[in-house]
Amino acid sequence: MNGFELRQGAGESEVESWAFTGTALAVGDLMEMDSGAASATVADSSSEFWQRKGVVTEVRATGDTAVKVIIVNPNQVWAGNVTNSINAAHNGDMMVLTDRTAVNNTGSDATTAKEVVVVQIDSDGTDGLFRFVDCSGVNPDAT
Repeated sequence: MNGFELRQGAGESEVESWAFTGTALAVGDLMEMDSGAASATVADSSSEFWQRKGVVTEVRATGDTAVKVIIVNPNQVWAGNVTNSINAAHNGDMMVLTDRTAVNNTGSDATTAKEVVVVQIDSDGTDGLFRFVDCSGVNPDAT
């Protein structure tokens, strides 16, 4: 599996077309859309909980300008790649992203609250099962 895959909550999912530029994308890549932005960007270790998230549903080349994504919401369960060995001791841990395809599961809660993007709820083989936090698109620091 590459990136993220929806495991529960498909009935609640919606698909949108997001503008993007400058990067090739694979199915399962995680994208984010900032409030007021015209284009989405790939999620990374600096992603914050409030940013709208979408998981890519189609391969896109560098020159493409739009991509279909499944909109992420906190009620869904997503399988995702992890950077460290997965285990049940991580269940309930708040985690940050490593990049657009993986979660950084260090075995302890992330301490940078704004960058906590997922909570591990279980495991499936070598992948983690996660719920995303918030993803409302509302920046709590906006003035």
